[in-house]
Amino acid sequence: MARDYKVGDRVLNLNSQQRQYVPFGLRGTVIGRTDDKVMVMFDEQFIGANNLFNQCENYRGVFINPNYLLNLTKKFESAQKKNDAAHKVIGMFTEKAVGDSAQTEEAKEEIVT
Repeated sequence: MARDYKVGDRVLNLNSQQRQYVPFGLRGTVIGRTDDKVMVMFDEQFIGANNLFNQCENYRGVFINPNYLLNLTKKFESAQKKNDAAHKVIGMFTEKAVGDSAQTEEAKEEIVT
C-alpha cells in the first residue's frame, strides 16, 4: 500500500490511536517511503515526531502506516466520474491557494444557488 504514495503527495492523518501520536487531521507531504511505511513531513510540529534522519525539521517527520493516511493529491477519479455531487464534495476538501479569484467566484456562485 505504501507504493500508492509518491514523493510530493499531500496527505491527511486519519488515526491518532497509535502509540506514536500524530494529531488527527494534520496535513503533510510525503517525502519518501519504505516497503511498508510512508515518510511524511507534517505541516506543523508535534510531540512524538522527529527529523527523519535530517530530511525535515525537528518534530515534523514520521514513518507512518499508509492505512492511516488519506491521499489528498489523488482526486478520487472514480467518484468524480460517477456523479457530479461527489465532485462538489471532493472539491470542498481539496486544498486551494489563498486568494485564488477563480475559486472564490466559484464559491460565491454556489452560495447564491
